[in-house]
Amino acid sequence: MPFASCFEELEVWKEACKLARDIYQITAIGKFSTYRDLNSQIRRAAISIPSNIAEGFEKGSKRDFAKFLLIARGSAGELRTQLYLARSFEYLNVEDFTRLKASVIHISSMLTRFIQSLKNNYLLGYFITCILLYNKERCPSGRRSTLGKRVYG
Repeated sequence: MPFASCFEELEVWKEACKLARDIYQITAIGKFSTYRDLNSQIRRAAISIPSNIAEGFEKGSKRDFAKFLLIARGSAGELRTQLYLARSFEYLNVEDFTRLKASVIHISSMLTRFIQSLKNNYLLGYFITCILLYNKERCPSGRRSTLGKRVYG
């Protein structure tokens, strides 16, 4: 993939890892540490975001990567819901809730832009392939296509 040689270089992955660390720190203290169900669920959702980014990247295709980015974005929505619940149960103070929610929203928007970029590149590649194949059928001798490239049989 031309944008990064490994998932560790992706800013969205770095941000998601930082968020997961923050979630782990906050859920280890106070009321969170006593309520195991929400504690466990919010931690799993936080870990799922960078994990799905990494897994999708390692799959090696833009299509698979986009699919796993969508899953990561879904986990971000799940995490945001859990933050709202934790705040309503008074497990989070206003400052922590506001900071964590802003971080999740930022990561979600990064994922959305990334997914859109991959989809646009995928569609562009698809249309170029269709044009080249169309020109190959019309120009079996290898004459120049309308894109200015030689098409070989």
